[in-house]
Amino acid sequence: MTRRFTDAALARTRPRGRRGRAAAVAVLAAAGTLAAAGTAGAATFPSGDVMAVPADQGPFLEQGLPNVPASIYPSTIPVAGQPGAITEVRVTLPKVSHAWASDLDILLVGPEGQQAMLTSDVCGDRTSPLTAANLLFSDGAGQPLPALTGCVSGAYKPTNSTAGRGEPPGSDSNRQDNFPAPPGGVAPVPNGGAEFEASFAQFVGTNPNGTWSLYVSDDSVNDGGAVEGWILDVEVNPGQAPLAFTAPQATVSDTTVCRPLASTKPSSSKKGKVTLSSGQFRINQRIFAAGVLRANAIDAWLKAGIQSRDLCGGAFAAADLNSSLVTGTTGAKPALTPPNPRSVDVPKLKVKKGVKFSATRAQLLINRRIAVALKKRALALEARVDGRLTGGDLADEAVAPDKLRSGLTVLRAPVGAKPKPSTDVTGKPVKLGTVRRNVATVRSSQQIAADGIRALNRVRARLQAGLSGANFADGTVSYPNLAQALRR
Repeated sequence: MTRRFTDAALARTRPRGRRGRAAAVAVLAAAGTLAAAGTAGAATFPSGDVMAVPADQGPFLEQGLPNVPASIYPSTIPVAGQPGAITEVRVTLPKVSHAWASDLDILLVGPEGQQAMLTSDVCGDRTSPLTAANLLFSDGAGQPLPALTGCVSGAYKPTNSTAGRGEPPGSDSNRQDNFPAPPGGVAPVPNGGAEFEASFAQFVGTNPNGTWSLYVSDDSVNDGGAVEGWILDVEVNPGQAPLAFTAPQATVSDTTVCRPLASTKPSSSKKGKVTLSSGQFRINQRIFAAGVLRANAIDAWLKAGIQSRDLCGGAFAAADLNSSLVTGTTGAKPALTPPNPRSVDVPKLKVKKGVKFSATRAQLLINRRIAVALKKRALALEARVDGRLTGGDLADEAVAPDKLRSGLTVLRAPVGAKPKPSTDVTGKPVKLGTVRRNVATVRSSQQIAADGIRALNRVRARLQAGLSGANFADGTVSYPNLAQALRR
């Protein structure tokens, strides 16, 4: 086995005198002599890259970057010719300085996408700056980095703290770690969870050969620092064949929790007597008017903006969210609760007295036109709610964590605009054809209007049971729709 970096050894390798790259290279040369004393199954790979984080971070924030990347981002180390599978990984940062150390987020990514968060939200605040600290990260170390107090040179477990900068849980400091994308590359996101894993467990058993990357970023403003060089120490078992790395996957449930869908079947299938009379025309007009009022009420409900209470628990899957939103899985699964939708209030029909209807062919034509228009509008509303709604129909911040499928979360949400709200598409005008003055025409118009009303009843029942991703066009739920807890 390779000789371990003890605190005393770390102190001896700390650079003295000159700052910058030359000093880092000197430190790495000293560390390399330690690795030379190890077995054939161990190797040390140094990098002299100086990864500086500027104190003036305004230009980066103006670009909307989630974190400020270091001057070299990522720093890479190529590894080749190593036989066997990884048994242990250690990383040394021989000289780390920062005016507010908990701002530093440092992530190691292996050749196959393995990840280990070395440090995030640790080592206190401005009252305890990190000054030329020599830090060794190993799963075998005896302690993690302290979250709320200053850090000193030593050996530590990788540490991703939830205590932040000493602020209470739920504060901005406890947000998920967001790394920006490198130029021409893809931003790192956690494997199999909402948080980056703070251990080297993902590397064990995998192939050591390939490009290793160290991402250094700053998650706040004003204070700066630098990571001057890094050392990758890899131990392998030459007799063990490496396994291909498969990112751990948390499960995402397909379950949605809605209210029972009310029955929309007619209470009776018995057909009433239809006559060719002014009284029958008056009845039909009331049926048509009631249908129009129902359609208007549904349209007003949608235009008011679909609220969080109108959505089923676990309503949205990843495919429902805009492609700019980076999603992942999480072990923290909020309880899914049924919705409590706003009621669709249909105003009472006001009947005008003294209105006379004549049983003429012209009146029959008017009735047919109203009935056809009502059915077309009803079917258009039904098609709109049956998969054509968009994030533009949702109220701002309507999508809370429990409105996502259980196990699904948003890892990164760039600011963006809502899509346009959905609209009714009624299609081309329908040719009415010849309208004859007979009972069959009266009955036919009545049946057309009844079909429209049944469609409106189905839409109303769906709204009152709660909406889910099935009611929305894929990829249209966007940043403005997300509750604050998901805006990362």
